[in-house]
Amino acid sequence: MQRIAIFLGVVCLLGAQIVFAASPKTMRVDFYHTGNSEIEVFSLDRVVLEPLRFPGNLQQAIDKTLRGKYSFEIVDPESGDIAWSRSFSSIYGEWETTAEARRMNRTFHESLRFPVQEKEFEVVLKKRGEQNLFTEIWRMWIDPDDYLVHQESAAYAEHVVAIENNGDPATKVDLLLLGDGYTADEQDAFLQKARELTEQLFATSPFMERRSEFNVWALAPPADRSGISRPSTRFYRDSPVGATYDAFRSERYLLTNDNKACAVLRPRYPTISWRSSPIATSTAVAASMVCSAQQPPTATGPPTCSSTNSPIILPGWQMSTTPVPSPMRPRQRSSSPMNQTSPPFSTRRI
Repeated sequence: MQRIAIFLGVVCLLGAQIVFAASPKTMRVDFYHTGNSEIEVFSLDRVVLEPLRFPGNLQQAIDKTLRGKYSFEIVDPESGDIAWSRSFSSIYGEWETTAEARRMNRTFHESLRFPVQEKEFEVVLKKRGEQNLFTEIWRMWIDPDDYLVHQESAAYAEHVVAIENNGDPATKVDLLLLGDGYTADEQDAFLQKARELTEQLFATSPFMERRSEFNVWALAPPADRSGISRPSTRFYRDSPVGATYDAFRSERYLLTNDNKACAVLRPRYPTISWRSSPIATSTAVAASMVCSAQQPPTATGPPTCSSTNSPIILPGWQMSTTPVPSPMRPRQRSSSPMNQTSPPFSTRRI
């Protein structure tokens, strides 16, 4: 039996309108987040310049909500001024509360997205701790003009389909239905499922009353073989998004293991269809919902969905195949660096 997934990406858009030509490009920092229930360590993977303009609301550069478990800031190393900040929650933040985290280390791949900076800057990562306050846990220095910054292409742009288009994304909430496990011959089936899910969503309050305030987009990168993985039944697929059941050994918990795949796919919407418009999207908050498009054969009741309230960080994790570097220190402030790397990217753990 095929197991095909649809990922629902939610992008909440506020009313501030930004001229498209004035929007900077999007920069992304990919990194590895390693640890267990007691410690966590960070290491840089790569810095990426995405192909599209930044879709976020530049008039709300500083996050005043601070609702996530983590937050990050883009800081001028000379003045200390904060150019951009966002809070988020990640899959790692959920995993570290599980029983597995008390007996082993794991590594998760994560990403931060923000407007590209004109000069050297620091990315400061913080975590919510005691008394509900954020404490710095990692800092790295980046040169945006270095030739090691990867220039990414706009893959899969031609596969984005508008399911419902109610106007300029700058004043709408844009939803992305991201399908996985659909072959090229099954694209029509995916679009039918996407339209069905859209109708179910807007048949429910409060979405029903605000339907005109939403745009809905669909994207399913063609898979070589139909279906997604379900390890508990020994069913495996190498699908484009990497969706799989049995996340955290929970049979009906469906997540993607491949954050890099999501990082490449997500910037392809919704501004792709609005490149001729003078107004760019002004993204305020994003969330992700992972839902099965087809019930597991042993499941009863509605399929389980997972939600990640994460404007910047992308869901996904991967198993660590090597021991965590030693020494591993408990979570506490320290003035000594964990990693010493030469420019253009330098990192240290606080």
